[in-house]
Amino acid sequence: MFLAVTVAVLMLSTQSVDGYSDASGLSGSYYCTSMTPSHGVAAQTSSPPYEIIVDKQTYSAGEQLTVTLQGTGSDTFKGFYVQARPVGQDDPVGMFTAIDATTTLLLDCGTGTQIITAEAPLGITTDGCGVTKGCYGVPDGCSALNCDFLSTWVTDAAGDNVIIEITGKSDGYVAIGFSHDQLMADDDMYECVRHPTDGNIEVFSSYSTGQSMPTREPANSGVTDVEVAYSNGLLSCRFHRAVRPTARAGAGADQYFDLGNSSYHIFLASGDTNVLTDGTVEIQVHRSRAYSDQPVDVTSISLVAAASAPILVKLHAALMMSAWMLTVSIGAVLARFYKPMWPNSTWCGVKIWFAGTKAEIHAIMGIIVTVLAVIQPFMSLLRGGPGEPKRRVFNWFHWAFGTGARVMAIIVMFLGLDFPAMDLPDEATYVLASWVAWQALSEVILEQEGLLKCCCESTAKVSDQEEIEMQAKKKSASSIDLNPEPKTPNPPNSCFKNGFLVIYMIVLTGFTVAMFTFIGLH
Repeated sequence: MFLAVTVAVLMLSTQSVDGYSDASGLSGSYYCTSMTPSHGVAAQTSSPPYEIIVDKQTYSAGEQLTVTLQGTGSDTFKGFYVQARPVGQDDPVGMFTAIDATTTLLLDCGTGTQIITAEAPLGITTDGCGVTKGCYGVPDGCSALNCDFLSTWVTDAAGDNVIIEITGKSDGYVAIGFSHDQLMADDDMYECVRHPTDGNIEVFSSYSTGQSMPTREPANSGVTDVEVAYSNGLLSCRFHRAVRPTARAGAGADQYFDLGNSSYHIFLASGDTNVLTDGTVEIQVHRSRAYSDQPVDVTSISLVAAASAPILVKLHAALMMSAWMLTVSIGAVLARFYKPMWPNSTWCGVKIWFAGTKAEIHAIMGIIVTVLAVIQPFMSLLRGGPGEPKRRVFNWFHWAFGTGARVMAIIVMFLGLDFPAMDLPDEATYVLASWVAWQALSEVILEQEGLLKCCCESTAKVSDQEEIEMQAKKKSASSIDLNPEPKTPNPPNSCFKNGFLVIYMIVLTGFTVAMFTFIGLH
């Protein structure tokens, strides 16, 4: 049986070739039949700069074929679609196997057949890292399409320029900076900025003091041979920067760092952009950033490791997790479900359930969470006594503010797990999600514990009767008590609630220790 291999290809070339660089939105309903990229560009009639080689001209059903797609010149593939069809027919047959899951995508056409595609904006990859070029990727060991950030560098043949590539997951900007230290101040920066309206991408050289917006040069100043791309959420720029540049306009020469005489810490950052009234695109405070562990000589080839999270970042994460996962959770459960428990016991002169809530000190989780936390104790001054009308209003506001703070804190914790500086594994997200599920399940169980208390109710009654008899014996054996203090019996469901509280706290502690382990090791 004979078949034809149909291909749509994009290659990087100095020829006049229109490109299809974005494979986002692939769907079997269109691409499986048409294979025409939806970029509004007419089909090209020039000779293709590639060829297709199949290891067999005929095949039997179920037999495996090897298809090789290779360029005929020095051009570089940027992307391709491949599909096999019977000669003279449009229905796809067979199934492709992806060679590299990080650079290829298998598209299911609904009949067991698939298209294989590849995307690499500007051809920026981790191939040759540490051998033919220097690289710094975050997280360590990532490949081009799954890096939060990736920067590469190599000097040109003459040694006069450094060819810098930077790509990252952003639709606003990605930036690379060279710094004397690990602080964002006194930095030589290069911004790869995408216009939020028209999608135009420009490269700006700038100087950052760390205290205000960077001082920016006009677009493409201080750099040459600029190439830009945006594809599938990856923003990429490539440019040449002189090893020993001249001074910036209106600034000292020291603000353009001499990359040939010193090593610098490399900063990578990404974030959103904002369009000013004059049409200028301004970068916003970074959403994510990372920096190299050691100073880097960008005129040499090296593999750069990301710096581990600073001790203050780890401390902040640990305090946040311990506060919200452990102390606040326990405090909220005690206040809501354990008020009747231990009626004859106190701690520092107050009921145990109330003393436990003193641990409910809200850490700094953002302005909104902080405000809600600060409001809570002041609201208690206005709550009124039991039975007063305003007490009911206080209860509702107290519940709403407290619940709102807890929900927002959970959201903040999940967002914090994605910070590149922390570089936490996916398992940390699973642990945090499991903690949320356990907390929700525990509160549901305690809300419905009245349905479960029957198993302990008879035991509680016997215990109360035995305690009354023991008190009577003690009274008869001692002198007469002129002011007997009435004894409040334990609630009938105390057996269940005490046991569940122990289990609840053990599980919470396990989740917290697991998060501490992730934070400490990364």
